Amino acid sequence: MCQRFIAYPEVEQGMPHALYAHFIHLNISIAVALPELFVVREVIFQEAVEIVHTFLFQLHGDVQLLQGVAGVGVEIPQGMVEVEKKVTVLHLANYDIQKNLLLRAMNIVITGASRGLGKAIAEKFAGDKQGHSIFMSARNQEPLESTGKDLQARFPGANIRTLACDVSNKEGVGQLAKWIMQQTGHVDILVNNAGSFVPGSVHNEEAGALENMIGTNLYSAYYLTRSLLPGMMQRKSGHIFNMCSIASLKAYHNGGAYSISKFALLGFSRNLREEMKPHNIKVTAVLPGAAYTDSWAASGIDPQRIMEANDIAELVYAAAHLSPRACVEDIVVRPQLGDV
Repeated sequence: MCQRFIAYPEVEQGMPHALYAHFIHLNISIAVALPELFVVREVIFQEAVEIVHTFLFQLHGDVQLLQGVAGVGVEIPQGMVEVEKKVTVLHLANYDIQKNLLLRAMNIVITGASRGLGKAIAEKFAGDKQGHSIFMSARNQEPLESTGKDLQARFPGANIRTLACDVSNKEGVGQLAKWIMQQTGHVDILVNNAGSFVPGSVHNEEAGALENMIGTNLYSAYYLTRSLLPGMMQRKSGHIFNMCSIASLKAYHNGGAYSISKFALLGFSRNLREEMKPHNIKVTAVLPGAAYTDSWAASGIDPQRIMEANDIAELVYAAAHLSPRACVEDIVVRPQLGDV
């Protein structure tokens, strides 16, 4: 926790790249630049400006304009820490800082994030004004970049990063995992949302249907989780959400390979949950029924008959903010009138 925030007036070392933060109800204006990742808890502004490495701010990348957030993630260029013109004396603020740390800036990875449930989950975290860094991936570059730019414009306090890649194969997963590790030192939340659905039955679906469904709906989550788990296990912290389905629980007409792959993803989630208990890593299986997304737009179904994508995002967000002593193992949610 933070021990003190002290700023002496008349400190002036004018440099570009100011980070403006409204923190503990006092406005401070500082410019920060460090050569690598740091976690900062205690900042002392004196004639020779000094940063003590602890864990309130997570610093990475380029400078971002952030306002109204505490414990924010900011991007910084290489250089020294500078103070822009006059700053005011900040009082001891242990209580306020501890309270604000309950909703801290996190590094969040979301696959299948260009639309639908992935987009809704990214939007929910980006909009909470905590300065999260959200790493979004999807197969198609154009819609992914469009979604990322839209979220960044609407929520400037968040740090939105995108990478187009195909996580249905190990090479694509490896590319994504490498990119994530280059961008950040650790991952707090992983949402394995990448998935695809092709209707069919075991006896008549096209050859290769099972391989395609397993690759996208199971292997993507399995291999990305394996890539990111070592860092979580070392820190003894993290939360993994696997986007399963009501089709993980019961067979459906024309479910075929899709339902088989979703049953497998739930099995993976249950097994992983048991394995990660000693490592203090949470695992949540999300099993939604029909929620209105782009994939339902051409179906002709009344949007009022099924859930909103935001319903699922709200549940994921709530599960991610429980105390360290609680883990939601399964989120099962259906339309009020039942399955379609």
